[in-house]
Amino acid sequence: MLKPTLATWQSRAWTATSAIVLKNGYRDVYRGGYQARVRYAYVARGVRRVSDRVAFGHADTFFWKTSLNAFLAHYPKGRRIICYVDPRNADRAVLNRAFSWYNVVIGVGAALIGLFIGASMLTTYAGMRNSIDGSSSN
Repeated sequence: MLKPTLATWQSRAWTATSAIVLKNGYRDVYRGGYQARVRYAYVARGVRRVSDRVAFGHADTFFWKTSLNAFLAHYPKGRRIICYVDPRNADRAVLNRAFSWYNVVIGVGAALIGLFIGASMLTTYAGMRNSIDGSSSN
């Protein structure tokens, strides 16, 4: 979850570049979800390049087909769009730089679970230490 969030954050500094949609569609993913697919071409450093990265993480995944169709309506074949190109690696481009709430929720949940486990271990250790210290003074 950290890697897509970090990539999303880094892409905020990438160069806005004109692109053209070559095709769009979707693929079925787990339990009835849909992943948007958009293939687009852009020119970076004088070279024509093609990418299909819509977003990092799950920002390109939809649970309702109506939401998917609304998203894909922005990317019909032939439309001029803006993609964002990594200035350090012109082969890396992305359309959507928005954060995925899925990644944020999972990341915060994992952090809270880790915090709970850590606090429980410290409490257990402190209790064991107190019982050992208390029994050795008798």
